[in-house]
Amino acid sequence: METSNTKGYVLAGFFIALMAISAYVKIPTPYVPVTFQLIVAITSGIILGPYLGALSMSVYVILGLIGLPIFSGGGGFGYVLMTTFGFIIGFIFSSFVAGLLWRKSVTMRILSIIASIIVCYILGILWFWMIMTDMTLLGSMLFMVLYAIKDVALGAVLFGTIHILNFYIKDLEVRCVQ
Repeated sequence: METSNTKGYVLAGFFIALMAISAYVKIPTPYVPVTFQLIVAITSGIILGPYLGALSMSVYVILGLIGLPIFSGGGGFGYVLMTTFGFIIGFIFSSFVAGLLWRKSVTMRILSIIASIIVCYILGILWFWMIMTDMTLLGSMLFMVLYAIKDVALGAVLFGTIHILNFYIKDLEVRCVQ
């Protein structure tokens, strides 16, 4: 096994653990807790690349579905009936999109983060709407506005942090695995 592959798999394991930890760093709110998981998923795609980032998020989802209590509300296959499961699936796609679109240009980096957030929210809102049978799709979208603002703000902090580090550490390459 190559050193870069080993480094990538170790980092993937790190992101799986970080996702589990960030699930429990939460502010409980009705239906959907406020967590930092989306920003961890996006960062996994940026650092690991689209495929390994999505793979790490997929392993996180599988571990939670087989019963490890690593989701914000526990774990197990019954979690697919929870209002937040669409977001959990969205973490896989967000990581992939972030890794796929991340480039050296500032515009593409901003687009990468915004597109990742949008992808996760599309899946999350649709799942939420399907589970919350007494709420319209528009009602589900309006319900998620404050959560989306939080994730856009965290995305801006992530981008700013990477941009500042890149300014002070010349030729910083954020992508650790190609």
